[in-house]
Amino acid sequence: MQQAVISVAALTDIGRKRRTNQDSWLAERGVYMVCDGMGGESGGERASAIAVEELAQLAREATRTRASIEETLERAQSRTRALGLTLGGIAGTTVTGVVLPQWFAAADELECGCADGATHFADAHRKPTATHHPKHSAQYNAIATLGAIDELRPLSGFGDDWDATQPGADALDAAIDDMAGGAQAADANAAADATSDMARFGEHRADIAPDAWSIAIRQLLPDAEPHMCYVVNVGDSRTYHMNLGFDGHWDAASLTQITHDHSRRQEAIESGEMTPEEAERSIARNVITQCIGSPMGIRPDLFMADAAGRFIICSDGCHGEIDDATIAHVAAQHDMADAAARALIDASLAAGGGDNVTVIVVDMPWDATRTEAWHCERLEIDEDLSDIDDATVQT
Repeated sequence: MQQAVISVAALTDIGRKRRTNQDSWLAERGVYMVCDGMGGESGGERASAIAVEELAQLAREATRTRASIEETLERAQSRTRALGLTLGGIAGTTVTGVVLPQWFAAADELECGCADGATHFADAHRKPTATHHPKHSAQYNAIATLGAIDELRPLSGFGDDWDATQPGADALDAAIDDMAGGAQAADANAAADATSDMARFGEHRADIAPDAWSIAIRQLLPDAEPHMCYVVNVGDSRTYHMNLGFDGHWDAASLTQITHDHSRRQEAIESGEMTPEEAERSIARNVITQCIGSPMGIRPDLFMADAAGRFIICSDGCHGEIDDATIAHVAAQHDMADAAARALIDASLAAGGGDNVTVIVVDMPWDATRTEAWHCERLEIDEDLSDIDDATVQT
């Protein structure tokens, strides 16, 4: 049976100037999202965590539609708005990323076998003392097959800094032991439970370590991989796309920003009120016009895109520190998703690291024989993937 591989790497870092990390991320069951929280009195951390909690519920659904995505965001909006009122101000978060319309049964069993157990796993390891900041994140490569977990090992270049005394070490070691036991016993369920723990580790990232955490996973899917995916956006975090070149390496020149910033600066540019240069001089980049939790409500942007190539999902701690040309150059230098994510984080920190920075890199199957250009377009109001003629979306 032919299998398609999705390689996913997610990494977050507190940055060089912040005391807390208000970013959160989710990389689970075909839902890959970055949330950049904002608000005092821990409002930002809690807002981004709320969004991820709701998105995790979406990830547990086998089929995702525009309606279910929008309902998920509205639940997050309602909860975050209530949080802001409780705190006496505004708590908010951006949301951006990729959602596969379906998550296949075989992959579901392997990647996320025990959602309840995973939730208990994450909740059982809360934030340690604030003075302990691991130098680098613990990053592991979980390779799921249709039988059991083949391998779990530190990724080259990342695992050497792993310290058994750093926050979460016991939790990760337990997951490794469980996965190894599942593989030895050919117990797909045990392996799936442990992989689920690893995949969801970043879901409660702000509660586990205040500095940096990451995970890298390769997911093997059945041969009926999706042709299209959703790209979702509220706020000024971004989702980009990059093609695989004919030489088998990522093509920097193909980098495309899929999402449009919901910001005062971007609105001034798109309306013709200012040139990009004028807007950059006159308007702070972090003046946003939409966020989850806004008293004005939300109007999410949804796009349909070919589920092929490299998707780069990041908070403004990345794209606000390094420009698109640098993002393209750095990401294209690394064939593997985990190396690309790490390099983008490092480049953002080297450029100043003025904010929390979170990056998810999702590498989806790319047919070397394809002749069609990669395609993406905004969905009109009430339009869904099921409304699109199959002949126009085949990759």
